Amino acid sequence: MSEPIVVLPFFFGLEDGRWWEYRDAAHGENGRLECHKQSADTLLLTLKFGSALTEQSLKTWETDVSGVPITHYKVVQSKIQGMSLTWRGGLEVPNQVGQIVEASSVEPNPATGNPVTASLRIETLRPFNPPLKPPPLYPIPPVPSPLPIDEIVFRQVLKDQGLGTNLADIEMRFVGSVGMYYAVANIFGVFHILRLTDWSGWH
Repeated sequence: MSEPIVVLPFFFGLEDGRWWEYRDAAHGENGRLECHKQSADTLLLTLKFGSALTEQSLKTWETDVSGVPITHYKVVQSKIQGMSLTWRGGLEVPNQVGQIVEASSVEPNPATGNPVTASLRIETLRPFNPPLKPPPLYPIPPVPSPLPIDEIVFRQVLKDQGLGTNLADIEMRFVGSVGMYYAVANIFGVFHILRLTDWSGWH
């Protein structure tokens, strides 16, 4: 039995003009993620913490599955702390639990001259159950309805093809109707713990 299709827009909340603000508990910094439409089928995501800027350019399109329109996302280009990577054929975001997609970069890792491989995987789809009495700084997004709500856990890995070492390993948690509310990342050997503090849906 195949895994159910995950309705990505419900979890990602990617719409023109939306934003999310985070606190990096590992470094005590505040950052902001913004979504902007560049064209009818292109979105630009920018995440800024101080002078550190990460950008993701995504293509979007829809297909019909048994009469239900399904939105797809494909990462075309990533810019991470000054390193720009264009993905061959694009890195399509998976929409089934356990599915892994990979793509190689056109540009080499400037530190080694080797191409970079990116992989994306939905680790799990599960009910979102925050504690009744959360500890300080626990990321609690609002539940928009009395109905049960789910979360998905995504993992993204960037790897140097020649050395086989990870350049970045990021676990992201998305809750329905909110977007990313929590992330743990190791980027170029630096750890980050992001917790949602505010977002445009609260206003």
